[in-house]
Amino acid sequence: DNFMDDLYILIHDKTKKQEGSHRVAAEIVAGMIRGSKHWTLDMLDELWKKLTPFLNEVCTNLSVETVSHWGSCFKYGMEDEDPRRMYRPIEFLRSLMNNQTMGNTFLETSQWSLIQKLSNFEWRIPAIWCAINQYANELLDHPYKAIRERIASVLGTSLSFDIKLPNGQSTRHPNVDQFIDSIRERLDQAIRIYEKKPLGKTI
Repeated sequence: DNFMDDLYILIHDKTKKQEGSHRVAAEIVAGMIRGSKHWTLDMLDELWKKLTPFLNEVCTNLSVETVSHWGSCFKYGMEDEDPRRMYRPIEFLRSLMNNQTMGNTFLETSQWSLIQKLSNFEWRIPAIWCAINQYANELLDHPYKAIRERIASVLGTSLSFDIKLPNGQSTRHPNVDQFIDSIRERLDQAIRIYEKKPLGKTI
């Protein structure tokens, strides 16, 4: 508990050392994530019971100065690890999809950039990529360009693992052909709507 108190002190630093404090906290958390991979389930439950609210606070208060440090935290904390031992950080990042802050473009794009750190696991988390793909696909018409671009990048990552195995079977990842068909259908629908009611001409 005292250790977590020290982490909270670091992320609450509002002085000129704020960026450095976040960097220290991010490096410590990365070490905790990576170092706990061989812990017992009870120990992991106890750790993430404390880490989850801490990371939620971090991810709802990201700034230009701190977002890169927390991106590095998840990247290096999970890099080259077995996803079965990284279940909790994977689930935490996936949960960020449900915590999108409407109206705060920077915060939304930052959280999507953290979600994209799951690319560390490449093809080894098909169920997660399917969930991300399904959710992100519904946001392609997001009103903010920066968020659309970030979502498109995440979708590209999720679709990049759609390959045929040597035995001819497909993987369980999001299907590129199905995605293209859905986009074509949406475009056709948009064209039909436009043809029925064209936009007013600008003068």
